[in-house]
Amino acid sequence: MHLFLIFVYYLFHSLPGIKCLSVRCEESEHTEQLARLADAQQQPLLERLDLGGSSSVSSTAALSVLLNRCTRLTHLNLERMPELEMDAVLSSLPICAPLQELNLAHASQLTDVGLNRIALGVCHSTLRDINLAYCRSVSGDALVELLASCASLERMCLK
Repeated sequence: MHLFLIFVYYLFHSLPGIKCLSVRCEESEHTEQLARLADAQQQPLLERLDLGGSSSVSSTAALSVLLNRCTRLTHLNLERMPELEMDAVLSSLPICAPLQELNLAHASQLTDVGLNRIALGVCHSTLRDINLAYCRSVSGDALVELLASCASLERMCLK
């Protein structure tokens, strides 16, 4: 395991109240270590998770395990992670997640299915800010549904 991820894993064990984590995984061997982070606590207190730019993270399953246990997540950055099956990742978010900010810019595998998951369940009542820049597989109809369903939405970035 890479030294940095050993350190992050240690943090989760020794600081059970950790609320914010920003990780840049650039080597493919780090992908499976994400699931181990979730195992460090039964229900992580993470409120902010930033994996943006971690282009080597390609395991949808590993990330899904981590996200499924983050029931207090308010900010999630998954920008520039083209290998992820984003629809499946979004399906793993807990229904009760109080997500307020979601960055999915450059999510090439995000489709209407994933966007509808947000609009109809995961965080429709709490989402204030969403970045969908360069998400080319999302239709206008799905965007309209998102706008209609997310009453708290204040900002949407599209390019």
